[in-house]
Amino acid sequence: MLKMRRFLIILIILAISVGVDICNYTEDSYARIETKALLSVRAVIEPQTKISIQIIDTPEWQTNPSVPDCPLPSAPPGTQKDELSFCTQMPGEYHFYKGLKVTVKSNGVAPTVRLNVSPMKSVDDEIPAERIFVKTNDGQYQSAEEDIILSNGAASGPKEKFILKFKVNTLISDMAGDYGGKMEFITVPTL
Repeated sequence: MLKMRRFLIILIILAISVGVDICNYTEDSYARIETKALLSVRAVIEPQTKISIQIIDTPEWQTNPSVPDCPLPSAPPGTQKDELSFCTQMPGEYHFYKGLKVTVKSNGVAPTVRLNVSPMKSVDDEIPAERIFVKTNDGQYQSAEEDIILSNGAASGPKEKFILKFKVNTLISDMAGDYGGKMEFITVPTL
């Protein structure tokens, strides 16, 4: 029991002396502290881009409207149809009934934004993308034969807005029918 008591006393004295050394640091002793381990911390925030699309009314089709007898696209009250359309019975150049308001949001990294328009196909025929035209903001109409660059990666801020308007050139050789196609918004990160 005596040996155990001595052991405990030595242990207590040792613990107190170590505790005193730890607690008695002064500014001078902090200056003499050497770094024994160093850990670097790095956080990576990936570039993120969000594109939102809203179908809007455009006045252009009223200046060159489709044939009045054609049925206008309809949607149930309180809903928004998720397609752009036009109707014609004669060859010519026709504006789509609606346009698009495109908003591009980015977390500071300005990507290049491109629009790819597919040909419009029916069961029996196809209107090639070269006869589909897109107007960005207040620019000129350009053929959708190749991707249309909406933003070249040099954005003025984390948010850009575009108003897109569409028209199509129909020919007498285009077969009657319902035609459908797709538009894809593609982002290319800026390096």
